[in-house]
Amino acid sequence: VMQTTLSKSLFSNSQAHRAPWYVPDRRIRTQAAAQDASRIAEWATTGRGLDTEPDEHALFTALHISAYRVTRCHRDTRSPFPERDEWSRRWRDIRECIVRKNLGLVYTMLGRIHSCDEDEDDRLSEAMYGLARAVERFDPWKGYRFSTYACNAISRSLLRRGKRHRQYRALFPVQHDVCLEGPSE
Repeated sequence: VMQTTLSKSLFSNSQAHRAPWYVPDRRIRTQAAAQDASRIAEWATTGRGLDTEPDEHALFTALHISAYRVTRCHRDTRSPFPERDEWSRRWRDIRECIVRKNLGLVYTMLGRIHSCDEDEDDRLSEAMYGLARAVERFDPWKGYRFSTYACNAISRSLLRRGKRHRQYRALFPVQHDVCLEGPSE
């Protein structure tokens, strides 16, 4: 149930209207890179296709290769739609795998950034959104670890949420108690 809910909320076709972002690096344009990305995408969905689990850099490289291929197929009118759809599916599968592997960062940052008067589900949703956005925008060739980048992105997302909540409460100062929202016993 958690997997289905997570997939529906984070991995919906939020990018259906635009091609996914990628770092324009020459290393992602080769046929060998495309084959590696295909194997990593297969590993991400089935757990097979590779002898060992790919490291963080390999996952993000495969993500960018997939995004590049989606964009290239989108621009090239001769490319068949099934090829573009296949690369788009690979991109989503790799992204989902990376998010699943880093869910602990969300809960760590929720524990570090406290808020008394905000709904926990809203904060969790905002933190998950921050993680998904960090996965989509991370550049693996800059030399930073993803966990550093993601923690910063999640904390910024939570702080922005808190700021919006405080601004809302300043405009509408009615006392709101989250405890009163639950069913009475």
